Amino acid sequence: MKRPSKKRKRDIAGTPSVTSMPPCSKFRREQLFQEERALRTQITVAETQLVVVYSRLNDLAPSVALPTEVLVLIFRMLSPGKGPFPLHDNVYLCVPITAVSHVCHRWRAITLAYSALWTHVPPLLLGYEWTREMLSRTQGAPLTLDIQLGSHKRDADASLKLALKQLDQIRTLIVPCSGQYGLQYVSSPAPLLESISFNNLTGIHTSNPIQYHHIVRFETPALRKLVLGNNVTLDGTNATIIKDLTHLDIGNTDMPRLYKTIDVLQALLSLKFLALNIRASSAAVSFTIITLPSLTSIMLNGTALDCSKLLQQVRAPSVKACTLVCTSRDKTELPDLLAAVSALLAQNKEISALLQRPHRLFINMGELSSRKMTVRMAETEYCGGIEAFCQPKNVTWNPNWHMALSYTASLYGSITLNKIASVCKVLCLDGVTDATLQRISGSGVSLFCKEFIGKMPALRSLTVCRTLASAIFKAIQPSKSFRLEGLSQLCFEGLVFKQNRSRFGRNQDITELKRVFRTRGKMGLNLPRLKLIQCTSPGGDLNNLRSAVIRMGVNYTEMDQSDTGG
Repeated sequence: MKRPSKKRKRDIAGTPSVTSMPPCSKFRREQLFQEERALRTQITVAETQLVVVYSRLNDLAPSVALPTEVLVLIFRMLSPGKGPFPLHDNVYLCVPITAVSHVCHRWRAITLAYSALWTHVPPLLLGYEWTREMLSRTQGAPLTLDIQLGSHKRDADASLKLALKQLDQIRTLIVPCSGQYGLQYVSSPAPLLESISFNNLTGIHTSNPIQYHHIVRFETPALRKLVLGNNVTLDGTNATIIKDLTHLDIGNTDMPRLYKTIDVLQALLSLKFLALNIRASSAAVSFTIITLPSLTSIMLNGTALDCSKLLQQVRAPSVKACTLVCTSRDKTELPDLLAAVSALLAQNKEISALLQRPHRLFINMGELSSRKMTVRMAETEYCGGIEAFCQPKNVTWNPNWHMALSYTASLYGSITLNKIASVCKVLCLDGVTDATLQRISGSGVSLFCKEFIGKMPALRSLTVCRTLASAIFKAIQPSKSFRLEGLSQLCFEGLVFKQNRSRFGRNQDITELKRVFRTRGKMGLNLPRLKLIQCTSPGGDLNNLRSAVIRMGVNYTEMDQSDTGG
């Protein structure tokens, strides 16, 4: 290999290398720093512009483009979360409006501007810092203070004391029955407080309940609604402090304890709604007359014997509505109960005739094991659908409902025809134009349907839900004393039309239904409409039925689960 010459060596030695470059001058370093700052500034400006562009793009979303008034209405529909919450709960579960306020700038500005969106305050779940923040966002608006049970923060006591300092701002107070939670230490008046509810979230009953006046010691001049849970009573309460009540709900009591509160009830001259959940008791109690001049609605839950005894002693000339959920072991109790209801409604002379002659009737026998019969009446047609009309555990009172009776016989007993006759006698069904029969089953189902339908000569619409179809076909047959000349619609809901085993390929119920429409003229029936809701047939003969009745000139309607919104 040829070695480089001396001249070449000198040339290589004189060339500066990358690693041996001289350091930058101070001026050059400052110049580089300025260029870096300029580039970072350009990046920040570009990111800001990008955020603005995305914000404008979000403004085009339908949910964001809604008017402020519409968004506020939607936000107010958000209900607070239900406890108890797990130990890792967060404020989004307790107060959902906080999550809404973090969606976008516009929604946050709207939520913070409307103080009414922040008025539901659960301090034991929020903790001190969030309680203080929530109270500041209410801006003095009337509050709902919800002292729920759940996972208590370490600063729960401090947050509760902070919330109770706003007692003059509280309109609704919700307290668990199992504790007082600082209320006994409050002495300042609550001028806006309209409603107090003692909720029993645990379901535990105590032998020594707390008296109401030992918990609420502060003045409540605006109190109108009082809901007492399982462990709070009115024993010994001065009636003058609750004399202006219009709504009283006693969640768990018995006849002896209720007797002790007669003086309190007598003083409630403004009471319009009374709800009592009465436990069965072996002690015999003789009630005095209870006069409630302003009472318009009464709701009782207990044994048929206790409810009928209590109703016999109530004097309420303004009563318009009655709801009963009763149990019984004696076959003679239902007629007595209905007689007491009839006597109660008859006290209102202006509407007694109207109340006892409803236009809409719902009857439900319930499951075979429970033997539960439900009867509901209404003056006018209710447009909420069958299930909304007949919900057994519905505690929301509808002004169109005048009487609702849910009656449960003994476990192995039955609802006899004598009991059916007593219902028909008291209710005066000759004015019913819209009737619903649901879950009518067991022995004697045909006689049951025949007895009820035979008492409704003005019937125009009959709905049958989960009831033996053949019993209905027999019930609408005319007789010497009965003819449904005004019946214009027959509706079946949730039925499985049974197959006739003796004739292969033929559906007995559908064959019988087609025969009803084919011979309706001979039976004196007009019956121009037939409606099926979520009905099925093992033989797939619904198409055959539809074709047959349409050829007969019947207005046929069929709805499946998707049509009903299920």
